[in-house]
Amino acid sequence: MNHVLQIHDFLSTEECDKILDKYKTQTIDEKAYEHTGYQYCIMNCADDVDWIIKSKEGKAIKMYLDAFPESAYTPHEWRLEELLFKHWKPGKYFHKWHSENWMRHPYRILNFQIYLSDHNCGTEFFNEKVIKSDKGKMVMFPAYFTHTHRGQACPHNKDRYMLGGYFHYFDKRLMW
Repeated sequence: MNHVLQIHDFLSTEECDKILDKYKTQTIDEKAYEHTGYQYCIMNCADDVDWIIKSKEGKAIKMYLDAFPESAYTPHEWRLEELLFKHWKPGKYFHKWHSENWMRHPYRILNFQIYLSDHNCGTEFFNEKVIKSDKGKMVMFPAYFTHTHRGQACPHNKDRYMLGGYFHYFDKRLMW
């Protein structure tokens, strides 16, 4: 599938476990869980666990631009602006078709997911391509309707964990 990059072993098993140890006990209110089918918390990229991702942000963007050089012709640089820890309880998954760029989030240009657990399921794209979850794998793809996707049900009925986030347009000229 065009413009989808898979980076195997983006995080080591140890890095995944460190993130899991910190975040898997954090939850949100049940109303939000009922709406989305998963629990999440917004990560604070100032502490050491979250810095694991921020320290690799440049590497991920470079790998994406190397794989898809035409992506460099966007009008601004990209920067990681949103980082979420996501947890699906057994039997739950994000089953609705969706894309990540919409009226409430018009600056999202690139979506990424990092699987923190292994399962015989993954992310399904509207064109029927499926990317299986492998612990430590990062997947990056455009946030637009061209990459409409949804989750898949875990056939083994296990808890699933993932980091998700978005790169936004960033214009250094607008900084004070």
